[in-house]
Amino acid sequence: MDKKILIVEDNKSLRNVLSDTFEDEGFIVKVADDGAVALATIESWLPDVILLDILMPNMDGKEMLTKLRALPDGDKVIVMVLTNSDTSDKVLDFLNLGVTDYLTKADWELEDIVTKVKERLNMSA
Repeated sequence: MDKKILIVEDNKSLRNVLSDTFEDEGFIVKVADDGAVALATIESWLPDVILLDILMPNMDGKEMLTKLRALPDGDKVIVMVLTNSDTSDKVLDFLNLGVTDYLTKADWELEDIVTKVKERLNMSA
């Protein structure tokens, strides 16, 4: 079965690179440029994993994640935060909301992000 990933990122260049990379790895990919678009997508297409930015227009990552967790089956989605914001209070907030990983963009190479997602999905890397 193909794994579905939703990339929620307002930076178009990064969103496109992530999308292309995960498609090349065999994932079914959808993208959203903010939390509101992501939630609308999730209503009809529940992904296996979400890569979630925090700082976005319209609806930020924290509000989106809170609303996701309130949806039926929303607690079953693996959510990995991928952001530039790494203050300890933000990390703790998101861990308390049930994120699997909190990744700081500057600390991770693209290949490592793919490997981490595959690990969380129990796929061979």
